[in-house]
Amino acid sequence: MATASAIKKEMEFHQDFSSLIEILKLLAVSQYYNLEKRTRSFEIFGDTIRTFFRMIDLKTIHHPFLDSEKKDLGVVAITSDRGFVGGVNNKIMMIATGYLKNNPGKLIVVGSQGARFMQEMAIPFKGFSGISEENKESLASQLRDYIVNEVVSGKLGRIRVVYPHALSIMVQRIEELTLLPRRAWLKDNPETSGRKNSEILLESSPENILEYLIFLWLEQKFYEILGLAHLAEYAARYLHLEESIQKINEENKKLKFRYFHARHEIIDQQMRELFAAQSIYAK
Repeated sequence: MATASAIKKEMEFHQDFSSLIEILKLLAVSQYYNLEKRTRSFEIFGDTIRTFFRMIDLKTIHHPFLDSEKKDLGVVAITSDRGFVGGVNNKIMMIATGYLKNNPGKLIVVGSQGARFMQEMAIPFKGFSGISEENKESLASQLRDYIVNEVVSGKLGRIRVVYPHALSIMVQRIEELTLLPRRAWLKDNPETSGRKNSEILLESSPENILEYLIFLWLEQKFYEILGLAHLAEYAARYLHLEESIQKINEENKKLKFRYFHARHEIIDQQMRELFAAQSIYAK
């Protein structure tokens, strides 16, 4: 059984460790809100493209970006290389691999942690570097180029992205989004618009315009997703640290109980020894 002094040293260590975690929590909160101010959404860009396509009868256009006959699925899993987010990474990878259990396709992994997960499971994948503030733009371009080549060449027909999304620093969830094909844009293109391709002056064919605009949209969408995933890293880190603080506090309660129990035993023993000594001298 540990002595009172050993338990006290362990309590002091936990107290120091708890103070360190509190500092890391404050740092994660600061980084989260700082990054949140700089994270941008590009919904207006997508809305502008959809508005343009309402002037064109998309049902006359045959392109894999709109409706591919190729059934192979490409799943892009966005993971984090930062510490304290292993639980989120595991959830993302389990969802991503689940899609490919019953569907032919390819796994595309962003981040070395996700790549390590796949290597341990011996699952083939295409890997990309992890997210950082400096490489988000170039990484979005790399993902866009790779996906476009895979779809246009007919290797993949559908593209789905799995990534973390922090609704707030306390609430986050795993998002699943279909990027290609854009069948939703066909539904958003009513025939009642009253316009036909022949009534609009186009310098390029509708197919080429469609491909170019979705080419641009994909990069913006990947940049937005990478930004949201990067933001979620700090939220996940904060939650993990908060859980760690709670566990340390619970452990400290148990240590305090053990410490006071050990102290009481020492005091009781000292009182018994004193009483025994007084009895001897009284004789």
